[in-house]
Amino acid sequence: MAIDCLPESLELKMTVLSQLERLLPDPNCILASNSSSLQTSEMAPALRHPERLLNTHYFIPPRNRMVELMSSSHTHAAIFPFLADQMRGVGLTPLVVPAGVLSQGFIFNRIWAACKRETLGVLSEGVAQPADIDALFRDFFHAEKGPCERMDEIGLDTIAKIEAHYLELRPDLRDMGIQEPLDWLRIYYLEQHRLGEKSGDGLFTKEEREELNERHRMLRHRVVEETTDA
Repeated sequence: MAIDCLPESLELKMTVLSQLERLLPDPNCILASNSSSLQTSEMAPALRHPERLLNTHYFIPPRNRMVELMSSSHTHAAIFPFLADQMRGVGLTPLVVPAGVLSQGFIFNRIWAACKRETLGVLSEGVAQPADIDALFRDFFHAEKGPCERMDEIGLDTIAKIEAHYLELRPDLRDMGIQEPLDWLRIYYLEQHRLGEKSGDGLFTKEEREELNERHRMLRHRVVEETTDA
């Protein structure tokens, strides 16, 4: 099995998948894409045998065990039970999008996309700061991290590419005012090379992120102690 983990560029992914197909001619070798937003149905034209291709969307950080599986519209039906069984064998939890269903953003990312967009809207309008948004999110949902920290973790350049792709596919998003927050992100972050963890500063500065990481370590340590005492 070969998995594409390239940046969110359809052209790049199609080029590399085509190369992989030539390098790995065995028809039993599965070709997969870990894309966050691009469906393999869009990549399938690059392959002579698209029945080998599917989406396998993993999550970060790696301790998240869920994996979303979705067809390229051509994927051989036998791949899904085989791959799901293999994944369970290494401690992963596969979620299979039903046969014949194509979902832009798969399962989780369709829900996450709405959260990202509203978060960027709140930030670009000056309604709240990243720390305030994440504090609310952590408190309300009992989550370890909020959306701003998650976006820094993913990379703001990657976030921008994903949202731009959604805009191409869903013009109705422009009517919802999505373009303005993306322009704000580009001007104040991408053009300043503030991309998140990968560059140091992002929605949070490097120093702020170090404080957050220390907070996460303390909370995890406390959970371990409470579990041990119980």
